[in-house]
Amino acid sequence: MIYHYGFIEILYIRIDAFSKCMHITFLRHSIHNRGSDLISLDYSSFLLKQGHQVTYWANVVNTEFPIDPKIKFKKIPHKGILGTIFFALSSRFQTDLLYVDLIIMACLAWGQNNKKVLYFSQDYDVSYYRSWSLRILTRIAYWLCNHILHVHSIYASEHLAREINPSVRPNKNMIVKNGIDLTKFFKNNDSKFISLRQKPVVVIIFVRQDYRKGLDIARKALITLGQMTSSQNWELWAIGNESFIEKKLNGVKISNLGFLSQEDLRDVLSAGDIYFSASRHEGFNILTMQAMACGCVPVVTQPMSMVQHNITGLVSPVENWRDLAVNLDKAINDQTLRHQLQKGSLKSAHDFDLRERCKELESSLLRLSQLPEDLLAVPAVNS
Repeated sequence: MIYHYGFIEILYIRIDAFSKCMHITFLRHSIHNRGSDLISLDYSSFLLKQGHQVTYWANVVNTEFPIDPKIKFKKIPHKGILGTIFFALSSRFQTDLLYVDLIIMACLAWGQNNKKVLYFSQDYDVSYYRSWSLRILTRIAYWLCNHILHVHSIYASEHLAREINPSVRPNKNMIVKNGIDLTKFFKNNDSKFISLRQKPVVVIIFVRQDYRKGLDIARKALITLGQMTSSQNWELWAIGNESFIEKKLNGVKISNLGFLSQEDLRDVLSAGDIYFSASRHEGFNILTMQAMACGCVPVVTQPMSMVQHNITGLVSPVENWRDLAVNLDKAINDQTLRHQLQKGSLKSAHDFDLRERCKELESSLLRLSQLPEDLLAVPAVNS
């Protein structure tokens, strides 16, 4: 399970006392096609446009996401995931804040950088693992950071903040919800993927192997759905890691589209009708917001907190594949309900504006960077 350290994101910030210009450096093992990769690139691009400097350390860059050419990329000098961990653990960064998005990394980075460490929570890290030993280790890391080290934290949603640290009442500076670029994600009625439709209703699913994403639950729900409604009424399009899903499921053909550019993703979502997710846990899921902005009705589980049941989508309890199947059946066969939910979904997409989220993040970082020097100053190495 060590590969989960591919989510490592460390950001160090140097503030010019006169201009308040931040120098921000992300340290990640890899940049792939995950929501955490996209949001870090979006934040980087915004901060650059605001006049801040951005440097990005990575071992592997393999993504369909657009990367701002002004971002200064550097290769981590040690190979592999362990090399990334060692680099983060052994370095004293020339910075005011050290931004990490794994709680275990917050603990490890504390030794060299202490109160400069800032933990940005994209999800509850315990949910990443099936192994009880790793889950217990992660819970210990949270306890240390929350109660002993008192690490500065920013959370992607209110429910995430309450779950991770229930003893603290989060203020507006501690919550920075994820957002999406509404200039790139919208309902495109001229989508080139409309011609691929073969059935009345298209259900879209994102395929990823992580346990928390609930692909095993989704399979059960889809099999149950096949017993409830005719396969002539719907078809399934899979995006993401196509090697983790069958070519056919209970007689329903699956169109595997793989990873897509943002333009193609928008057009696929615009050509579909329903976005389906059986996730066990989420922070504030980006792909669900993108699907809603493109006109898909979300049929999801409760961790998708941006979806309102019977208003903007249909929501089921976690791991309840029978209820998910029932909701899918409703969304497929009740055209009036589907159109009503689509209207609500499209309307709510305006609340997901990335520009507002980026401004909130910048404000929170500037506030934290202006804490007294005795809390933040640590001798550092050059970046």
